[in-house]
This record gives sequence, structure tokens and C-alpha cells, in this order.
Amino acid sequence: NVYAAEEGLPVFRVETIAELYANLRGRRAIAFPHHIGYRPRRRAPDWSRCDDSISPFAEIYSVHGCSETDEDWIGLRHNIGMGPGTAGSTWSDALARGLRLGCIGSSDNWGNVPAHYNHGLMACLATDLTREALWEAFLARRVYAVTGDRVALDFTVDGAAGGCRVPASACRRVRAAVVGSDAIDRIELLRNERVIATHCHQGSWTVPAGRSRFKLRVEAGWGPKPGTLPRGTQAWRGELRVDGGRMLG
Repeated sequence: NVYAAEEGLPVFRVETIAELYANLRGRRAIAFPHHIGYRPRRRAPDWSRCDDSISPFAEIYSVHGCSETDEDWIGLRHNIGMGPGTAGSTWSDALARGLRLGCIGSSDNWGNVPAHYNHGLMACLATDLTREALWEAFLARRVYAVTGDRVALDFTVDGAAGGCRVPASACRRVRAAVVGSDAIDRIELLRNERVIATHCHQGSWTVPAGRSRFKLRVEAGWGPKPGTLPRGTQAWRGELRVDGGRMLG
């Protein structure tokens, strides 16, 4: 997926990633790998050809599933025409090769429905909601992936934000602050794919007293995908009401 900082980037008709990179060098454009975790060089990238100065991050979660590793419990099993996932092209494979690659989530859906839950979203830590501020954050890899709820993450290592490069050190100071839409189960800290620390929240939270804000997810519908089985037309009518409170959005 190619994105440019300014309008007017031409369409490059190329056959290889090397040709694409050659056309993008010197331009304010990025190309992030999409559909990683499948068979390398077929449905997924060959990491030996990746230039992380032009590809600062990769998609590790979408409606296809999770491609962080090939052993994830939410693996690439949703698209039978492309999967299942395999080793060699996962995000962890890229990191093991020494690539400095951030991660994002995106829906892989052309319906342009930002409320699609469980399809993957990209979080970006930018100083402002402007094109220039977002672009600066993209290049600095201040991005991360969420799979459902819009989890707010503030993560630093020796005071540097996630995505930054820090000098080698025998001792690190790691700080993580997480805000979710439900009780947080745990925070895991990984190094070289191994969990080296866990902070567990189970049993340490209580329901707020007095007036509070709550986020609700409402789902409706039933049945197979359209066209799978013959079925009649269902008419749905619903109502949502709050007693003693008000809806904010």
C-alpha cells in the first residue's frame, strides 16, 4: 500500500518491489507491506527485499486475522483462498532479520466503515491532527495496531516513545500506561519474542461509583453471509434508551 504526503504521486507500473522502491526514493512516499504472514513471495513479502526507510511499518492485523507470528491464537485462517498463515513472512520474522518495522492494524475492507469492530485499526501518536504531523509520526513509527477496542497506549523506553531508536544499554526503564474500553486483563512486555515481564490487572479494578461514562457495543443480525443460503427478508427495528442519563455519542 503506497501513500504520499502530497497529492499528485504518479502511478508506477512495475513488476517488482525493487522497481517500486526505486521509483519512490527521493519522494515523500511510503509503502507498507500488506497481507504479511502468508507464503513468502506469493501472497506475502520477502523480507530480504524490504527497505524499512520506505516501509516504516507493516500491517499485522485485519479481517484476515493476526500475522504477528505463525503461532498466534488468532491466526490467518479467515480467508481460505489465501491461508493459512506460515512462517517466513510474519512481523516477528521481519524483526528477527533486523528490520526496524512498526506495526498497524487495518480492516482490509473497502466499505469505508470505521466502526467495523474486530477488523483492525491503526493508532497513531501524532502531535496534531494535520497531514504534516501524521506524516512525521508515520516515519518515526509512532504507530500500533488494535484489534477491536480503541486501546490508548503510552509506551516509552528510557523516555523514548515506541518506534524510536535508543542507544544500547545494560539497564532499561520501561513505562507503559494503558486505557481500554473494558477491564484490562494484563500487559505483557516482550523481548526477542519472549515475554520477560507481565503486569496482571485481574481483580484489581472496581466498578466506578456515582456518575460514570460507559461505552457500549450493540450488535444486531443473524444468519450466513448473503448468497450462501436462501432466506427471506428480515426487518429489524430497535430502540436504545438511557434512564437517568444521556447519550454522548
